Amino acid sequence: MSGKELFYVQIFLIIVLFYFGSTVAIAANPILFIVFIIAMLLGLFAFYNMGSKNYSPFPHPRAGAKLVQLGIYKYIRHPMYTSVMLIGLVLFLTSPTFLGFVTLTLLIGVLYIKANMEEELLTKMHSQYKDYAAKTKKFIPFVF
Repeated sequence: MSGKELFYVQIFLIIVLFYFGSTVAIAANPILFIVFIIAMLLGLFAFYNMGSKNYSPFPHPRAGAKLVQLGIYKYIRHPMYTSVMLIGLVLFLTSPTFLGFVTLTLLIGVLYIKANMEEELLTKMHSQYKDYAAKTKKFIPFVF
């Protein structure tokens, strides 16, 4: 599957999670609300750290993109993917069903594949990427 196809599958899965989830239930549950806000802030902070000139929704880095290692990228390599996973988890938890679980699992799988594809390309693009990857975690600071 190409990077663009993975992105479109990702969007479809997020839409499915929003369809079956409940934003009202997120607002009514303090824990889900806090995790949702953290996920949103993580995504925004990651975008801010990366900058619009480096950003691409696809796993293919933009030509001339710089390797960002500051802010949240000092601790994890794919904070935007982590943000999407957390939002998906919160939506699933508002209405946990088998279909929702499958959708969330597929979303996490797609994001994992995108991250691996992106890392392969970043390694070719930036000689220092291997060192950066060795000292940071992929999705969860200090864990994974």
